[in-house]
Amino acid sequence: MLRLSIVKPFLIAGCLPLALGACMNLPDTRPHQSEVLQAAKEVIAERYPQSTASEKAGYVIALSPVSMDGTWKTKKQISVVLVRNYTGAYEPVVRVWKLVESGSPTIANNPDAPGYSYMITEATPFATNEWTPLDYLPFEEQEIYDAILAKLASKTTIHPVASPGHGA
Repeated sequence: MLRLSIVKPFLIAGCLPLALGACMNLPDTRPHQSEVLQAAKEVIAERYPQSTASEKAGYVIALSPVSMDGTWKTKKQISVVLVRNYTGAYEPVVRVWKLVESGSPTIANNPDAPGYSYMITEATPFATNEWTPLDYLPFEEQEIYDAILAKLASKTTIHPVASPGHGA
């Protein structure tokens, strides 16, 4: 019993600064979802003209212009989705896919036309616009991710947190 009475004041004196430190509120430095989404929209819009975003769902999707790689038409599909990480902050998850056109034009001939009129009847080419994933581009993903975080770091604002009992 004597041992506890001697140790108890030292425990209370040692824990008092820790308890007071826990009562203090630090500012919330986590970026809000809207700030991360705005940074992602700006980075994607600078690089890819065909883009769209959803404020409610928290994503940005873009397509690059069609280009020729050898004899194949290709384009890139870029998606940025905002996900909450373990700290409660929003983090951009970037995916970049290289797509190749897999549709081929077909010719539909007029069955009522005479056989020799194949080139002058209503035969029209119809290209199906089908794209198949060809490659996954992790290096470009990392470039976009780094650009989003750099833009976010230049705009980061500190959000004050109200102390309990001191109003909202």
